[in-house]
Amino acid sequence: MWLLVCLLQSRKLGFDKRLTHATTKNIKMAILLSPGPVANHLTTRSMSSSFKIAVTKPKFMAAARQLQDEGMGFLVVLDAISSSTDVFVKRSPKEMEPLIQPFSDQFTLEEYEYQYRLAPFSYINQLMQNLLVQMGYVQAEDFKVQVLQRRIRVPKEEGRQSTAS
Repeated sequence: MWLLVCLLQSRKLGFDKRLTHATTKNIKMAILLSPGPVANHLTTRSMSSSFKIAVTKPKFMAAARQLQDEGMGFLVVLDAISSSTDVFVKRSPKEMEPLIQPFSDQFTLEEYEYQYRLAPFSYINQLMQNLLVQMGYVQAEDFKVQVLQRRIRVPKEEGRQSTAS
């Protein structure tokens, strides 16, 4: 169900028309626009279906390392009970504002913030969330779903100021 909502949201934003090749930039975009403050290979792969690209774990790791080098977040290795998982922790929307320029032709800061505030896919399970919070990488509030109002631009009429709803 949650995947369906995200796919519908991505189509609403027009992502399915924007990307066709699994370039590093496209994979980085799928990482940044995956729901929630963190992403891993599986969440990016789930997002990639709406981007019409195929994301393998090596491609995810390469793109995440580049994002880390560009200051857009950082990779964390979570040692879980039976295996370890690589997770990319995204910067908050406020911290991303000066860094988002390379993607300005693909998405806005508002779109990034909207996706950041959504609950992550179930691939980022409660154990992972708790570990990230305990380790200080993410605040517990970042994993709570927040409902955001989307601003709608209303053309100004003479004598009236525009309003946002």
